[in-house]
Amino acid sequence: MPSSRDISFSQISDLVEKLMQIALAICIHYSIESFVLSKLHTVSLMYLQLDYIGQALDLLVSVS
Repeated sequence: MPSSRDISFSQISDLVEKLMQIALAICIHYSIESFVLSKLHTVSLMYLQLDYIGQALDLLVSVS
């Protein structure tokens, strides 16, 4: 006689499927976050370089 604590194969399968979906969602989230942060870092370095170029041009103009 099955008790209320018995778990069927389909319940285990559903649970594993849901856990895999959660794991996939976490992986996608961190992949996107990592990609965005790396792009933001690249953009901030570009602005920093542009700022240095602007300062160098200002210096050249003020000297000449």
